[in-house]
Amino acid sequence: MSKTLNRAMWMSLSLSLLCTLPAMAQETHVGKLTGHADAGKKNYQRWCIGCHGPYGDGNGENAPWIDPKPRDFTAATFKCRSTPTGTLPTDEDLYDSVARGFTNSNMPHWMR
Repeated sequence: MSKTLNRAMWMSLSLSLLCTLPAMAQETHVGKLTGHADAGKKNYQRWCIGCHGPYGDGNGENAPWIDPKPRDFTAATFKCRSTPTGTLPTDEDLYDSVARGFTNSNMPHWMR
């Protein structure tokens, strides 16, 4: 896959993290990139729902067999962020989490 295609796929995945709630805007910005919730939703359903669940609560069908457990996005607590403890991560933090994945977990990297 080309770098542009990888970046576009990754962007859709990361934006799906931001766009799982129906009340969210249809267009989202991460740095200089703009994403669309509809595209992100499709990618979330394809690549993320199995672990993070249809509601982003970490209760996907694979979750019982994963250690550590998938992140519960609805709790709005994030370990990997550049912001102070108790605050939400930046869009860039979410982008980096999806792109790099997490060592010692089942969360893969989505950008090569």
